[in-house]
Amino acid sequence: MNSKSEIIKLLFVISLLLTFLEAKTYKIGFAQDTLSNDWRKAQADQLIYYSKKYNFLELTISDAKGSVANQIAAIEKFIKEDYDFIITSPINASITSVVLKKAVDKGIKVILLSSNR
Repeated sequence: MNSKSEIIKLLFVISLLLTFLEAKTYKIGFAQDTLSNDWRKAQADQLIYYSKKYNFLELTISDAKGSVANQIAAIEKFIKEDYDFIITSPINASITSVVLKKAVDKGIKVILLSSNR
């Protein structure tokens, strides 16, 4: 599956979720593990491209630069700033799951992308 089709499917799922929610601006945080990899950068670029088509979506992308600590810090920032959705491909699923549980407990929708790790 290519990056473009994954992103289109992801935005479709988000759009479906939004149809059941009140009209407002939705904040989406993408805690990417790295942007130095062409595949990961393409995912971010596609999210930027497609999110611009919907004026009710506000997208923030963070680059963890391969650091679990950076990725967790970005996710914690998204939680603190009351983002509606967090998208991530965890660098270390067992460590990142702790902070993602905080997001879920707060009512933030979490979307995980496979990293094949």
